[in-house]
Amino acid sequence: LNFESEYQISHIINKLKVAFKDRIQIKNTYMAAHAVPKEFAESKSYISQLVLPLLEKLASENILDAVDIFHEEGYFDSNDTQTLFESAKRLGIPVKSHADEFQDNAGAELAVKYQALSTDHLLCTSDRGIKSLAESKTVATLLPGTGSFLGKPQANARKFLDAGCKVAIPSD
Repeated sequence: LNFESEYQISHIINKLKVAFKDRIQIKNTYMAAHAVPKEFAESKSYISQLVLPLLEKLASENILDAVDIFHEEGYFDSNDTQTLFESAKRLGIPVKSHADEFQDNAGAELAVKYQALSTDHLLCTSDRGIKSLAESKTVATLLPGTGSFLGKPQANARKFLDAGCKVAIPSD
């Protein structure tokens, strides 16, 4: 969660992506917005001072496949998410999010608004969020391992499927 480390990680992923391109598909997803480091007083300053400048630098090197953010209370709010998504879209980079994990924060709906490739966790997504996902191309990525590890109720996969959502169920 600092400029140099995030920069290096993106380059390591890119090297692996290039080295193994004929054997496996590797995607380079920029997720500096996963937590706010202690040295930043608030998420907004972290986004503006580190996340966006580094995104600009990496975008100019054309090595990113997507941009992701942890849209959750206590991490990054809707304004932070929109700021990052707007920048990514301006740079031509698809977006993703982690959302609605601890509470419904309308994260699924926001992901759909920005035509996210996917939105993950979704343990607390409302019926409105599920309906929004069902009417979009955004994949609802449910992570049962995370819910189990955290002792949280699982996302209702049947509800997502019955609504017509595209659902992925990976490990975490």
